[in-house]
Amino acid sequence: MNKTILKTGLIAGTLDISAASINFIVTTGRNPVLVLKYIASGIFGKELAYSNEFMPIIGLFLHYLIAFSFTIFFFGVYPKIKNYNLNWKILGVLYGLFVWVVMNLIIVPLSNTPKRPFTFQGITIGAGILILCIGLPIAYFAHKYSKTDS
Repeated sequence: MNKTILKTGLIAGTLDISAASINFIVTTGRNPVLVLKYIASGIFGKELAYSNEFMPIIGLFLHYLIAFSFTIFFFGVYPKIKNYNLNWKILGVLYGLFVWVVMNLIIVPLSNTPKRPFTFQGITIGAGILILCIGLPIAYFAHKYSKTDS
């Protein structure tokens, strides 16, 4: 199971940071390294995160730490919720929405990141990315692992 969680966290984290970076480039035309600095600013604040050359590396580490945390959590609760016979795709969509709520209504507001206003487009794109890149891959691998484990 540890290898499955590691693989799943790496896949989900990579899909998510890739989608976030592509979205950032498309919507702003700016360097996606700023996405990693934004993540680092959650702990270090904007001034340090945007002025220190090592902050993108720290931001990437924090991003994967968060992705692994959500992966471990889902794998922990999946044995209990799989008994409800919900399709893994439905669980993936619901989990992606859960991750969006946790990140945008709890984690980010409590962090030191620069605050941004909510927009319908931002919510839709952000939730869509988390559904496609976090929720669905994690639910898929948890479902696949649970079938081989039985």
